[in-house]
Amino acid sequence: MHSAVEQRGNHEEEEEDSTMNWVGFYEQPAALTNMGEILKAAGCRYNNVVKTTVLLADITDFNLVNDVYKQFFTSNFPARAAYQVAGLPRGGLVEVEAVAVLGPITDVP
Repeated sequence: MHSAVEQRGNHEEEEEDSTMNWVGFYEQPAALTNMGEILKAAGCRYNNVVKTTVLLADITDFNLVNDVYKQFFTSNFPARAAYQVAGLPRGGLVEVEAVAVLGPITDVP
């Protein structure tokens, strides 16, 4: 049995305004970048992530989020669920939760 690392983060805040716009998320995807740093500190990489949950303020933005998401997850794609929620902290548009397995990942035939 492997240990698990869980990371949960939301958008990058703007200096004065705590809301986020999609252009900002697309150009600087802070939640996924920060996730990478946490994974690295735990001795993992993005391909160690086995499950993500994406919370969206508007589910119609799924394709925009997916464009950014696939820049970080390029192999060993984790299971993923995406939901529209009534609201996110500080007026955020997206939040990503991830569960990663520590140690080597092996494909099962």
